[in-house]
Amino acid sequence: MVSMMEPDGHLPPTAGGLFLPFLMAGWHLRLLLAARATRWILLAWVVLVAVCASGGALAGRAERAAHDAVEASLPRFHEAWAAAYGQEAYRPVHFTAEHPLVLHLAPAPGRALAGGVGDAVGAWAQPTGYHVRELEGRRPAADPTAGRLDLTALVVGAGALLALALGHDALAGERDRATLALHDASGVGPLPLLLGKWGGVLAAAAVVLLLPVALAVAALGAAGELGGGGWALGLAYVGLCAAYVGAWGTLGLAISCWSRAASTALVAGVALWVLAGVVAPRALGTFADRRHVVAPPAGVEQALQGVLASAKAAYRVRLAAARAEHGALDAGDLAALRLAYHEDYYARASRLLQPVERALAARRAWLDGACWLTPSLGFQLAACRLAGTDGTRHHAFREAADRHASTLRRWVDLRVLAGKPGRPTWGELPPFSPAEAAPGARLGGALAALVAWTLCGLLLGWLGLVTPRNR
Repeated sequence: MVSMMEPDGHLPPTAGGLFLPFLMAGWHLRLLLAARATRWILLAWVVLVAVCASGGALAGRAERAAHDAVEASLPRFHEAWAAAYGQEAYRPVHFTAEHPLVLHLAPAPGRALAGGVGDAVGAWAQPTGYHVRELEGRRPAADPTAGRLDLTALVVGAGALLALALGHDALAGERDRATLALHDASGVGPLPLLLGKWGGVLAAAAVVLLLPVALAVAALGAAGELGGGGWALGLAYVGLCAAYVGAWGTLGLAISCWSRAASTALVAGVALWVLAGVVAPRALGTFADRRHVVAPPAGVEQALQGVLASAKAAYRVRLAAARAEHGALDAGDLAALRLAYHEDYYARASRLLQPVERALAARRAWLDGACWLTPSLGFQLAACRLAGTDGTRHHAFREAADRHASTLRRWVDLRVLAGKPGRPTWGELPPFSPAEAAPGARLGGALAALVAWTLCGLLLGWLGLVTPRNR
């Protein structure tokens, strides 16, 4: 018989008052860690965490190596392309503004933690086209099997299931062993009993599940795999994992409070995991795709080409009119006409893309609200935002790349108007360095949703304990 009671059925003299939940938490933690199944769970979890952390680190290194190779070849690429044109030709600079190898998305700072949309559709982006908007429209790891296996995919799937397993036996096991009545006889109320069991479940989850993840994240940070975010990114990620595992452990405890047998609690926990951890994120992502339809990339790309053709036709009309009125045009006149052409093209393209931008914004807002419907979706979205592999980072990059491409095109003609003719070198071009958001700014409301799920689990557990038929 396993209980906190003395052999005569009374609580130990020290187990009273405010210390009762803490003593019960320590006792329950001791029981969980002493169980053979817990030791097997810990061993398997450590192996899986090591494999997933290594896989994420290798993928991040490969992406950074490709990025560095492209960055090193850009000056040579620009000069070789420019050598094919005359000194007064400015097409090389315009081509530089359009080429996807020049303005491309750098590897995410936390790529080793979560692959996100980069695993599904790749990280290269062409800012003058539609590819970044396509990336933004993909749901970030809504399907845990999409992309490579990494820490986030492991925690969102196996971590939730193991947290449920740690909590399912807390009260149902007491009923199986007929020891719950001893707590009642000793005057232990429902709330101290619930808080004590909850503390034990959280402590066991911290030792068995969270500690290996924290050590793996620390190793990634020490190896420089977390980019510029460094330790702040790692701490935010571990905190997010703690909130997620705690939410699922609390839900397992709530199921245990309502179950009369540990086997029933385990079956109910697995059913909840399948529904809320696997089915619900996929269903919500599919519903978001159908509710907020984003135009297919090929169609929008074709429409953008039509806008470009119409802007060029208008430019030719203005050029012909200027030549008919003034005769030969100097470099300054041509630069002024090209500036007007750029303004016309960007105004037309912005009007075309406004419905696409509205659909993407509505989709992001809907998914943020859907985080409250299942803890798994909230954790996936927040983890990918922390790592920088979600659509939000692609959106920020796309805006920065669009602005820089426009700056490059205008810069050439403004340079001519300033009396500096001739083709610029690579070193003279304005640099492109999009800013990265701070790790804490990427969490959104997902963390609050996980805390709300934990509180709901505690409330359900308390209701299960105060229901007479469950005592």
